[in-house]
Amino acid sequence: MKPEDVDKVRLALAEWRGADALVWLYHASHRQFTLRLHRGGARGNLHVILFGCSFFSAPSQWREADLAFDGVPTEEPFPEYVISDASAKFVVRCTHATIERDVEPVY
Repeated sequence: MKPEDVDKVRLALAEWRGADALVWLYHASHRQFTLRLHRGGARGNLHVILFGCSFFSAPSQWREADLAFDGVPTEEPFPEYVISDASAKFVVRCTHATIERDVEPVY
C-alpha cells in the first residue's frame, strides 16, 4: 500500500471512532474481509475492505469501535498490516485495505 492509502484508512477509522461495528463479509477463496461501521440514528456507513487476509479473530459485532491500522514486521516480500480493536478483541492481519462510504444498503 502507498503511504497515502494507509493515511486514508487511518483517517477514516478516526472519523468513525465510536461507531457500531459489524463483520459484513468474508470470502475465504479471495482472502477478503469486510467490516461495516455505522451509527445508530445517523444515515450512512463505512466499509473497511481488507485483502490478503492471513488471520482474523473477531466478534460478529460490537459497539464503540476504536480501530487502529498499523504496519507489522514480516519476513514476507510485501508489507502486512493489522487492523485491531483491543477492547473488542478484534484483529485482522492483511496485505491491503481500502475504504468505501455509503455502501448499499444505506440506512
